[in-house]
Amino acid sequence: MTDLLIVRALPLAGDPEALFRFHGLALHKKCEGIHNTFSIRVTDKAGKNCLKVSQDLIQRPEVVYAEPNLMERYYPSAPSDRIDWGKLWHLDQISVRQAWENTKGERDVVIAVVDDGCDLSHPAFGGPDKVVHPTDFVDGDAKPWADHPAVESGRHGTAFAGPAVAEESENGVVGVAPRCAFMPVRMTALERIELETLSVRDIFEVAGQHADILSCSWSSVPCYDPVPQPIAEVFDKIVVEGGTRGKRTVICFAAGKHNAPIRDDDNHDFKYKPHPSDSETRVAQSKILNGYAAHPNVMAVASVTSANQKARYCNWGKEISVCAPSDNFDPPSGQRLLGEELFTTDNEDHGPGYVPGQRFTGFGGTSGACPILAGVADLVRSVRPDLTALQVKAIIEETADPITTIHTDSDTDRTGERFIDGHSSWFGYGRVNAQKAVEKALLLP
Repeated sequence: MTDLLIVRALPLAGDPEALFRFHGLALHKKCEGIHNTFSIRVTDKAGKNCLKVSQDLIQRPEVVYAEPNLMERYYPSAPSDRIDWGKLWHLDQISVRQAWENTKGERDVVIAVVDDGCDLSHPAFGGPDKVVHPTDFVDGDAKPWADHPAVESGRHGTAFAGPAVAEESENGVVGVAPRCAFMPVRMTALERIELETLSVRDIFEVAGQHADILSCSWSSVPCYDPVPQPIAEVFDKIVVEGGTRGKRTVICFAAGKHNAPIRDDDNHDFKYKPHPSDSETRVAQSKILNGYAAHPNVMAVASVTSANQKARYCNWGKEISVCAPSDNFDPPSGQRLLGEELFTTDNEDHGPGYVPGQRFTGFGGTSGACPILAGVADLVRSVRPDLTALQVKAIIEETADPITTIHTDSDTDRTGERFIDGHSSWFGYGRVNAQKAVEKALLLP
């Protein structure tokens, strides 16, 4: 707040300066183009602050209004013209811009991206008070990127922070919740992807203390991989009492990209490739359980393409909560199928990027769908910070849009997975709808 008031007087009020002097005020200037309106400075003679003086003035019959000349922080109402909305097709597919009429996220609502780190020099993460509690569990410091230039780090984390949290500015991209705060958590380096159970538990313990939403764009290969009990216990804990203010933490996990069941207790010979670049096909010979995606307190998110089809690579099952937009490719062949890529942030200063010399890249996978879901959860939490994590989860599921498709997944011989009792093993309860989720949250008592 400044020491100035904006005062409008009636045309026949006489000498307004005499009124101002009576209240210990001094004329600062006349407001050009606004009839009989003045900028007034509150002096020491007033003996009161601006708010109290304005309350005195509006009691006078000759005063139309008197308001403090506030110093306000403004954000652009829309991203810069440099942003190509055609590349951000996913925002319109889930009605994000309509949801922004109510909120674009709040700085006191925190999304943590738990991944391989993040290039915080990227302008998409450079807003005032944007980054909070940056944590690196690899180097044990507050710089969530590799200190050594020979170590690749942050490519994945940078790419999948963007769809959730990228700021509104001349960045080329904008996230679903651009005004939220961002907690980057580096849990691993690309060259070391094995972590001890207690290390993973500690990561979620710390992230869950500070974040309202966790976005985890990683998953196991098709195998029997239940969540270890110490990690399951910390999931239960942070969902109930997580976050700096105890507002409870929403946990979002990518469903995985092997076109595999989340759970199959009868499996004996499921064939898959760990990565499209792998020449060798592997066989899962035991029962399959993707424990993180199957955890009951987690929101497991599948991918739906720009053509409203199941992404070929996407894992499936009754454990899927919802789906969100992403790209489409065929893991066995590595070929791009029908569907647009996501346009997102790319490493530049801290570690190599996917596209050398560029701040942006095209990408996808359920890794891309997960931060989009996290952004929607942030918008819901921003308008209703009192909601529990499970209430946020229920709202997003209840407002998701069912998808009708006749697309055939040739790898599994499953055609147009139908919705039964409102749920599909391909799409969960449907594609997230940011506008409907926010509006439903606002209507709750």
